Amino acid sequence: MANHVEETKEKLQNIGWEGGISTMYKCPLQNQCFLLATDDLLNVLKKTIEKMYCNRDYEKCIRYQLYRQGRAVPKNLLPNDRECLTIE
Repeated sequence: MANHVEETKEKLQNIGWEGGISTMYKCPLQNQCFLLATDDLLNVLKKTIEKMYCNRDYEKCIRYQLYRQGRAVPKNLLPNDRECLTIE
């Protein structure tokens, strides 16, 4: 039984599924995003950003778009192109 579970996990990873989240839609910059690393944001806001952008529609994230264009990404810029007032 355990062997079957491991085989299934491996098959899912091979097609882009990791822990129930499709890695095909996961932002490639998620591990280096300042917003997720800072202590200035509440955890609930970080989780919302991850759910709405990082793990789903990261190409809609203005931070990702600026990075891909080779432009500077302001630390206080939220994914929806608004300014976060708690980050300087």
